[in-house]
Amino acid sequence: MHILFVTLSICRLLAWMLYVGVIVSFAILQLFSQTDTANYLLWFRKMGVILGLSLGATILPSIVIRWLETGSYYPLSSMEGVAFSVGFALWVSNIILEIWTLDPIRKFDLNLLDESLSIEQCRQKAVVHIRLQALLSMGTTVCFWLAYNLQT
Repeated sequence: MHILFVTLSICRLLAWMLYVGVIVSFAILQLFSQTDTANYLLWFRKMGVILGLSLGATILPSIVIRWLETGSYYPLSSMEGVAFSVGFALWVSNIILEIWTLDPIRKFDLNLLDESLSIEQCRQKAVVHIRLQALLSMGTTVCFWLAYNLQT
């Protein structure tokens, strides 16, 4: 049982580091780079599979580890409840980013975008949403760090 716990913990940590690293890197890149928004978003979309798999590889082991540690899914402290809430907001925001925010840009690339939508507004919305994802990722990390370090 111990080897399962250690293996899941390592997988979760590596996947989370990959997810946060990519999201935060792209948020910082957009702030300090001279790359035009269209190319920036093209590269971000190319990382979509890695982001999706790494977020999934963070959530699934987290569920199993949580059950192995406590035998329940309920938060043990109010700070842990906040951490789970911020993490849930990150997950929902990721779904919104992938489905509603980036989809108009994909449609534009395929010449399927509705004429009434402005591609520049869609791109700006995506850039802002990526920054939000970076903030939620860092917030989730800090909240869980605080929750586990305040318990002991």
